[in-house]
Amino acid sequence: MFAIHAEIGAVLSRERAGTGGALETKLDLRLIGPPAVRLRDQKLTHQQQALLAFVGLRGPVSGEDIALALWQGRLMSASRLPNLLAEVRGAVGRHRLPPSEDGYYRLHDVHSDTGDLDALCASDEDSDERGEHWMYAALSLLAKIEGPPLHRSAAPGRAYWAWLDDCFVLRAHVERQISYLASNVARILADDSGRRAIWALEKGLSAVPGDEQLRNQLALQYRAMGFNASARTVGEPWRGSN
Repeated sequence: MFAIHAEIGAVLSRERAGTGGALETKLDLRLIGPPAVRLRDQKLTHQQQALLAFVGLRGPVSGEDIALALWQGRLMSASRLPNLLAEVRGAVGRHRLPPSEDGYYRLHDVHSDTGDLDALCASDEDSDERGEHWMYAALSLLAKIEGPPLHRSAAPGRAYWAWLDDCFVLRAHVERQISYLASNVARILADDSGRRAIWALEKGLSAVPGDEQLRNQLALQYRAMGFNASARTVGEPWRGSN
């Protein structure tokens, strides 16, 4: 298991080195792991992050939509939303969250891990798109999974992310894509690296624990490696040598 983490760390380093700084100028919207919005050299509060994520995913949205999403009907002063929008523009730039001209707000120049997921799943299985770079990107994305997607914890500040609980359609879509990606990565790796195939399937199941197809594929991979699947639980560190 430690070898897997070292390998994934190398993959992430190669990815960062290969971007040429392209993503550094963008907002980075992360929904596959704990929800967050990142911007290089800027520290955003949970409230600011939640606003940016909401506009990025649901936009164009009205000020009333934003207020309801962030404060869930709690009474706020009339100046709170305009002040928050001004704070966010000061942090990320006016060009990313311009003032509304038609009563609606839109977010520009944003990169998302769910977009990366869709792009990986859309690649043609029979083309050269699924080469070494595709596998690096797929492993990198699977490594970011820390549980069900679009899920907020009870940690301080997460109250502003309560609107994620209503993203039923998007959550179902992301879960399907994760299952598809984990299954395909494991299938490609099965013959050459059973250990990594198991890791990919377990990451998929940590996000979509009810996926019977992934669970069955994992059991088959256990047996292919001569492992008694009934003696193992998903998430237990793999210590095999393959």
